[in-house]
Amino acid sequence: MTDPLSAALSAVTAWVEEFGERYALVGGLAVVLRARPRLTLDIDLVVRIPRGSRERLLAIAAVHGLSWHAEELQELEDEGLLRLSHETSDARVGVDVMYSGDAATERLLTRASAVVVEGRALLVASIEDLILMKLEANRPQDLDDVLALRDAAGPSLDREYLRQGAVELDLVDRARAFLG
Repeated sequence: MTDPLSAALSAVTAWVEEFGERYALVGGLAVVLRARPRLTLDIDLVVRIPRGSRERLLAIAAVHGLSWHAEELQELEDEGLLRLSHETSDARVGVDVMYSGDAATERLLTRASAVVVEGRALLVASIEDLILMKLEANRPQDLDDVLALRDAAGPSLDREYLRQGAVELDLVDRARAFLG
């Protein structure tokens, strides 16, 4: 892992652990940890953020060297997002936080499991939940990730969980095309 990304991951891990709510890494970094190496320059995660705790969340983030643009806060929060960054003298790493709040993200958080990275245990979304997120995003890189995740899981892939998730998220045709 590159030094700026590693430093940002350390800051993010310390931040969410101090915040004390369940989280899970998702996005490109989660694909790297679950399936295959690939280029990623940011950190994406889902965090359970109780109502009324945003100010505490941001105060803890600041202590750990994370920053944000104040003018973006409300606009993105209305969409269930929080965009932070971690900057060093060498680089800036984006940190995109998705609020948990629906049944799918709550299941994702519950099913996340620890992966040890550079001596730290990090909660990472399951392969199945990553596949569902990637199918929903539907960008070329996401669809490549779906295939890599499917192949990494092999016969242990929980196809019934994926089928139920695809029905719930209205992704049945897309799931069928990529997963058979």
